This record gives sequence, C-alpha cells and structure tokens, in this order.
Amino acid sequence: MYILTNNPTGEIEPKEIIRYLVCQQFYYGDDKIFGRTKDLFEYVPQSGQVIDAFINIISKFIHFIDTEEYRKFLDTFNSEIHSIPIESLYNKFLKNLEELGEFRNQVLIISEILGKSLAIIHKTCFDEVVVELYSYIRTKNHLHSSSEPISEEEFQNKLKYFYARGDSNIGLIYSLSFLRFLAQKIKNTDVITRTEESLIKYYEIMNEKIKEVLV
Repeated sequence: MYILTNNPTGEIEPKEIIRYLVCQQFYYGDDKIFGRTKDLFEYVPQSGQVIDAFINIISKFIHFIDTEEYRKFLDTFNSEIHSIPIESLYNKFLKNLEELGEFRNQVLIISEILGKSLAIIHKTCFDEVVVELYSYIRTKNHLHSSSEPISEEEFQNKLKYFYARGDSNIGLIYSLSFLRFLAQKIKNTDVITRTEESLIKYYEIMNEKIKEVLV
C-alpha cells in the first residue's frame, strides 16, 4: 500500500488515509480523472477542489474511528454521505477486526471500514451509468436504424465482454460516475455539467464498440 511504503514509521494522518482511499486508481492531481490505468484520462476543471471538499467532509467525523466508536462512524456516513447497510457492514467489520488481532492499526482499520463504505458508493454510481448507457444506446440506435433495438441481455453480455478485458473507456466511465456523485454531494454545478458531458462522450464511444463486437 502506497501510504505505508511512504510512511515507514506508521505515523500517518487520518486525512492522508482518507485521501488515499478516495483517490486510488482514479485521481492523481491536476484535475485529471483516470480509469483503471493511466493510459487514458479526462481533464475536468475543479475536480480536484471537489475531491478535496469531499475528503474534508469525511475528515470531520473520522475521529469516531480514533475513539473506537465504529458504529457511530457508519451512522454518520449513512446520514451525511450515502446510504449504506449499516448493520451488515458493522458486523463484518467487527469480525475482520477480531481476525486482525495484534496486527490491527489505524491504517488497516480506516481502510477496512471506510474502504467498504466507499465501495458501496462506487457500485451504486456504476450501476446508474450502466442504466444510462443502455438507454443512450437504445435511443441512439432507434433514431438511426430500422433494426430491432439491442436487448438488455445482449447489452449486458457485451458490456461484460469489454469489462472483463479491462476496456479503458469502461474504466473511465466508472471513474466519472464517482466524480459526478462527489460533485453532486459538494453541489459544484460546473463539475457536474462537465462530468456529464464527458460521460456522453464515452457513452458514444462504447455505443460504437458495442455495435461492432459479436458476443
């Protein structure tokens, strides 16, 4: 883990851990949003400001982890950030915490409880853009073709095909969907607008790729 290798003493500020978890494989600075790899990125002005503001929100209640009020942290995340299955996450966290035993430390604890909470947001955001992408493809092809629109099953099969191959466009759609959530949370309309414009661009790219591939 980057934050461990760059801090051999283990004395890491909670905010640094939060930043790592929020930004991993997604943001490295300079308002550039990346997908799974660094071979493709989208420049979104003010995206860094949005990410910083989101990190600041979480930082305001990260102290609940320091005081071992883990349930209170999850409750606050649920009310202030995004809906999460509190009971399920809490029980799994306690089990994993017990298994860590003497190896538990602040980095691992925050990574476990915050990382799992953020993962739920990522999944929700990606599920939303998958629905949007399918709707975009059906609408676009219906307007420009007399053939039958793509079925949802066929669409899902083709999407899985590209996802399994680590398609960089899918990776960027994934990241942009998360950025849109952050911008909506921070209420930055400029970033919301720019992100949605970028999503449409990659929906069109995937529309062309999905039409070409046979699965």
